[in-house]
Amino acid sequence: MDSDTPSGGGLPVLNVILGTAGHIDHGKTALIKRITGIDADRFEEEHRRGMTIDIGYAHMAVDRKRNLGIIDVPGHERFVKNMVSGATGVGMVILTVAADDGVMPQTREHIEILQLLGVKRGAVALTKIDLVDEELADLVEEDIRGFVRSTFLEGAPILRVSSVTGEGFEALERVISELVEEAEPPSDAGPLYLPVQRSFVSEGHGTVITGVPTRGKVRVGDALEIVPSGKEARVRRIEAYGNRIEEARAGHRTALNLTEAGHREIRRGDVIATPGYFRAHDRILARLHLLPSRKRPLKHLESIRFHVGCAEATGRAFLLETGDLSPGGEARVHIRLDAPVVAAPGDRYILRAISPPVTIGGGVVIGGEPRRLKRGRPWVIEEVRRRERMTGAPAERMREALREAGAEPTARKEAARRALLLEDQAGEVLEGLVEAGEARRVGSGNRFVLASAFEEMAVAVEGILASYHEKEPLSEGMDRGALRNAAGAGKEAFEAVLAHLEGAGRVGRRFGLFHRAGFSVALSEEEAALKDRIEKAFLEGSVSPPSPEAVLAAAGDGRAPALYRLLLQRGVLVEIVRKDLSFHRDVLEAIRGKIVEEVEREGGLVPASFRDRLGTTRKYIIPLLEHFDKIGLTVRVENRRFLREHARDPEGEAGG
Repeated sequence: MDSDTPSGGGLPVLNVILGTAGHIDHGKTALIKRITGIDADRFEEEHRRGMTIDIGYAHMAVDRKRNLGIIDVPGHERFVKNMVSGATGVGMVILTVAADDGVMPQTREHIEILQLLGVKRGAVALTKIDLVDEELADLVEEDIRGFVRSTFLEGAPILRVSSVTGEGFEALERVISELVEEAEPPSDAGPLYLPVQRSFVSEGHGTVITGVPTRGKVRVGDALEIVPSGKEARVRRIEAYGNRIEEARAGHRTALNLTEAGHREIRRGDVIATPGYFRAHDRILARLHLLPSRKRPLKHLESIRFHVGCAEATGRAFLLETGDLSPGGEARVHIRLDAPVVAAPGDRYILRAISPPVTIGGGVVIGGEPRRLKRGRPWVIEEVRRRERMTGAPAERMREALREAGAEPTARKEAARRALLLEDQAGEVLEGLVEAGEARRVGSGNRFVLASAFEEMAVAVEGILASYHEKEPLSEGMDRGALRNAAGAGKEAFEAVLAHLEGAGRVGRRFGLFHRAGFSVALSEEEAALKDRIEKAFLEGSVSPPSPEAVLAAAGDGRAPALYRLLLQRGVLVEIVRKDLSFHRDVLEAIRGKIVEEVEREGGLVPASFRDRLGTTRKYIIPLLEHFDKIGLTVRVENRRFLREHARDPEGEAGG
């Protein structure tokens, strides 16, 4: 199925890739052919011109037990963009330096690119050793040791080899085997993320794409998304090194046979991914390291070429922290591109100058950011630093995903998407955070909030109540709605925090109102006497009570309104229908009994007749009857009232 990967003899597939690097005509392709028997130059033009133009592929058996994928990259400066695409997913490298040529410009650029892409292990092959004497070979080897100093290849083995005579290849294969044993394969946690290196049609199979997943895994039958188009496809078949397999993981050189998508709908630079996680961006936050070899500072808004995965685009570098960035310096930047590319948090990228086209730096993608950010603003830098933590380990990403939501509970599925984890993986991470006391489960149990954010809201609610008590000492507390509005919280978060505060005894509730623990209304003798006078006015008013405004005016005391509200809060006085009409609760209870008696005796209540029996006026009787309708004692049918069924006790006696 995959023309790039000849038969591998059925050996298990390693999920680590060996890449080559080095200047043009320094023997990369010949070295691979000598080790593997595979010519990695796939195109007739490459054979005709005697140079690698595009990415080449091969494999070799390691210890006769496992298959190692090998990617050959072009060495000519005109094809560095293909070299960057090929280096995506490479875990270790063989740097080739020809003994008759020494370290050359592309040798330097390739090692800089690999360093920026995070490659940490490798070896150096001093090739064409058959063309020089030992003295010159010694000089070139000494030059190489100086060249790789302070790079990931410092102290790495340098092996003298000849692809013509075979000299040194036994030692080279032994070193490759040792590198494999020391390699740290990429994690397969999280959704699949496979940058597409090739898309073509395989006769009898249909659309085939090849590449190296940098995260996640894929199985036959999986539904996938082509990003950025959003088109869906399904995996019909998976191959690695010519062998059919059921599952490929991060680090596998992989060919996927896809259904429901034509090969022309997929191109190099696209990403094959688990649906719903990734998308293209034309504005990207990133951490940038400018190479020390850069001749001058990087200027704010300087034009650049941006390479990530197998994609590239031109754009400008918006420097968020500094005016210009000096060679060897680091900064957070907002890359503003002329066309969107797929880039995920944690992806390594390369920056190249437009002219001359040389590598100038690179770093780690923080994430997409569509807003036009203001440079030099402390809050902008702080937000970027916070988002930078989303490029860390799964637990760190999950903490940050929850922190983004604040005190609002996040569903496990949404938390998984934000943290770039599959839902079951997210569940394990969340459970670990809960057990460690770093997160809390709220609501239905499948929603989570960061414990620190939860406690911040709890403290804020306590503070709101404390301020309220200081301002309104004659009030029992705040109602639920007012307290939530003051906290500025969503319903689910607020209810969870409030339940926690009540359960912990940090907040109490009286008369349906919330107060801080230990608070109670303390009335002076004068205030108690004034309260009693207000209550007495409504009690004596009976079924035709005075207006609150009249009672408060007659009190002639600035504390009267607060004491009137206290009586309402405690249920001593009850507002019915409208705020300017209040009855004493004892009066309402007496009226309630008379309503039950009237209905039982007359078979129903007529407002006019009941008004006369009650000794009041229409001004009061209509609001009273509407009140008892509202609380469920009576129901209106045309112009009569009847007791609701639930207003009777089991024996059929009228009740409340």
